[in-house]
Amino acid sequence: MAARSGAESPRVRQRWRGALTAGFVPGCGDLGAPVPRPQPGTKPAPTLRWALTHMIEETARHAGHADILRELIDGTTGR
Repeated sequence: MAARSGAESPRVRQRWRGALTAGFVPGCGDLGAPVPRPQPGTKPAPTLRWALTHMIEETARHAGHADILRELIDGTTGR
């Protein structure tokens, strides 16, 4: 399997930022405010602060997993 070039990286970053800016972030001015839920009343909504922190955590986790897989495939490290 050939390693992919970094050409898709800007597109991925653009889509990730678009998901944030087009989603719930513009509608919430207060980091302590609850995030809008698709079905209100099912559970208490998390705060915007929690949701943003969770997105950062998940992005970092999956980026780490992808880096490990890439290293196993081609043997190169990020150094």
